[in-house]
Amino acid sequence: MFDRLCLSILLVIYSNMAWAVCENGVDVCLEQQPATETDTPPTADNAVSTEVNALPANNAASIDSLVDGITTDLKVRRLTKPVGNNALEKIRRLQQLAPEHDYAVNGYRYVARIYLSIARNELKNNRVERAIARLDAATDVDPSLPGLAAVAQQIKSITQAQANETDQPVKAEPVVKPGSKPQSAASTTAADIDEPEVISKVQVEPDSAAGDTGSEQRAGVLITPVMVGLPAGSFVMGSESGADNEKPAHPVQVDAFSMSRYEITRDQYREFRADTGGEVRQLERSKALLPVAGVTSDEAIAYTRWLSAKTGKRYRLPTEAEWEYAVRAGTVTPYHTGDVIFGFANCLTCLDEVLQKSTPVGSFAPNAFGLYDMHGNVAEWTSSCLTENYFRTDERPEQVCTARVVRGGSWRSTREQVRSSYRVGQLSSGRSMDTGFRVVHDGL
Repeated sequence: MFDRLCLSILLVIYSNMAWAVCENGVDVCLEQQPATETDTPPTADNAVSTEVNALPANNAASIDSLVDGITTDLKVRRLTKPVGNNALEKIRRLQQLAPEHDYAVNGYRYVARIYLSIARNELKNNRVERAIARLDAATDVDPSLPGLAAVAQQIKSITQAQANETDQPVKAEPVVKPGSKPQSAASTTAADIDEPEVISKVQVEPDSAAGDTGSEQRAGVLITPVMVGLPAGSFVMGSESGADNEKPAHPVQVDAFSMSRYEITRDQYREFRADTGGEVRQLERSKALLPVAGVTSDEAIAYTRWLSAKTGKRYRLPTEAEWEYAVRAGTVTPYHTGDVIFGFANCLTCLDEVLQKSTPVGSFAPNAFGLYDMHGNVAEWTSSCLTENYFRTDERPEQVCTARVVRGGSWRSTREQVRSSYRVGQLSSGRSMDTGFRVVHDGL
């Protein structure tokens, strides 16, 4: 009796603590922090940490704290600075406590990839000295990283071309080779993230986004997303090997419903904004098929209601259970691709080259249901409220929520955070530059 009483008290304390952590936006609710579509994210070298550096002794709590800290540092690019509070130092500490953990084994490479990605983007913007600085940082962290020599050659070609244009000898600006340092290099804290734009009102040409690229066309105007029918069925929701808020794994029965094959794109959302009097800006055609991001859950719901009025079908956001049923597509593994997601999705640690931006919908292979980008790219709103009780998230499809469950992870997430059962909460009124949505309707 005493043991059961103690267990009950601990469960109550835990549930209250979990909700408080979510509300503070620190731990599992990192994506709660508000951001507009044009916000500039914090940078690696000057971001202020809210983390407590003093960790407990060698135990599970210290490992969890380090893992959470590394995840946050990678997201905000707090990579090697400031001293005492950066991803690289925490990775070194994790190697002592949990040498088998993914961050302990591959963490150096993750940091180096981000620096290399920044270097490439600096070159695209013709900022050669900044590219040299970032390439040097990548080389210092992981001199064996693939791609270093190629970027060094790009720098050499650019500096040589600049010298030829002015008939001047090449400056002493060094050609960076893997393992070497430049004589002088300008440091930078500029972010290279391709910021999502406000959706604009432009006429999309008929071949830009039709049929199998995300939308049905009517008279050259995009109206409805392509929908995929999912049969009724049952599955085990959650994971006993995942985070605490994914437990307990439990059986769920789902009625037949249809889900959009792709995440809602910028051009689709632009039609809604233009038709309802929202602010619109110029949208480059090359970005029309990127998933929309930076929308609140209320705005996503408003889109579903507008789409319902236009088509006569009742569109809505998926419940959390429907979303997980859809992503799993009959699988019981961490990803619909099995135990491995590397190479099959756009996330922070899913590719050799860190893209650090969204990709056009449908850039990776679909799951068995024919749904694209369920892992990564942009995180997706569900209609389910974030509650203390895992079993009470899917009672009503359009209930009013202070915070809603967001699923799927994004281009800013790690492999751990794009798992099928991974759950985070986000304030319903909050905007995040990497959160979008897809839609469902009842029936096939």
